[in-house]
Amino acid sequence: EGDITTNKHNKGEMKMKVKVMTFNIRLDNAGDGEYRFDNRKEGIKEFLDREKPDLIGFQEVLPHVRAWLSDNLPDYVLIGMGRGKNYNDESASIAYRRDKFDLVRFEQFWLSDTPDVPGSHFHLDQSGCPRICALATLVDRATAKVFNFANTHLDHIGRYAKVCGASMIVSKVLSGKEPLPFFITGDMNGRPNDPEILVFKKAPGVNDLTDGIPDDGFTFHNYGRVTGDYKIDYIFSSGKAVEGTLTLHDDKVNGVFLSDHYPVSVVAEI
Repeated sequence: EGDITTNKHNKGEMKMKVKVMTFNIRLDNAGDGEYRFDNRKEGIKEFLDREKPDLIGFQEVLPHVRAWLSDNLPDYVLIGMGRGKNYNDESASIAYRRDKFDLVRFEQFWLSDTPDVPGSHFHLDQSGCPRICALATLVDRATAKVFNFANTHLDHIGRYAKVCGASMIVSKVLSGKEPLPFFITGDMNGRPNDPEILVFKKAPGVNDLTDGIPDDGFTFHNYGRVTGDYKIDYIFSSGKAVEGTLTLHDDKVNGVFLSDHYPVSVVAEI
């Protein structure tokens, strides 16, 4: 990680290698019993301290969990607001290593017909949950490379809402004559050949860095109750995965799952 090589195809700019992770951390729900957040949080900290991803896209981060992450992951800057009309409720937070990157700009938009209105929805088939995308433009200190990092959690019910949300994200990230290099992470609530996932896969210049996870594999496991065909967490990028680095982290700490999703990470070169 962090290796620098000359990019001969991009006006002498330097390439960088980045370890990117998508991690649905599972909202703090007392009904989860032994898997409620208080029983998982120390394992999560131990896991992240060990794995040391450069970029993390979290999903289902409630405000008090976001505060806990900020306090307990001192090597990271955590950004992103709640999805509700008062910027409360769950966020799709972004974490980046404070020793590697600087923030150029940040925006959060709602996956809706009115993307600048907090708490807004698509008006057709979306669930009652507002859906958001957090988008950070970062600069790598070592190479001066500027890139976009988008993180989201698509709707779990509405097909129209999923497809339109995915289309909004792709349009935003790929906008401009010369789009910046990018990463897109998220719990997409869709399987590899579902229409919303194909929106990403068929967009020009987008690579599915999680393609190595079998289509009938699973990233959502519901605390060990699911055994297949639930691959719904993805990392897309303009870059390419470094061979052998894609990891589905099926970790437990003292017998307790980190979440009801497996974190997924990959080292990519952009």
